[in-house]
Amino acid sequence: MNELSMYHFYDLHSCIGRPPYPPRILSRITLFGHMIGITGGRAIEQACLYDLRFK
Repeated sequence: MNELSMYHFYDLHSCIGRPPYPPRILSRITLFGHMIGITGGRAIEQACLYDLRFK
């Protein structure tokens, strides 16, 4: 995961609003959620709030 280039994602963020979450962290969370069978974005959000494996 550390070898993946994320510079394309950094170029997509605008300067308006809150600072974005780092793309590397979001991709790790998404990949881990899919590995354990959680595929929906809202379900991954809930898991980040309540499941210790996502902390």
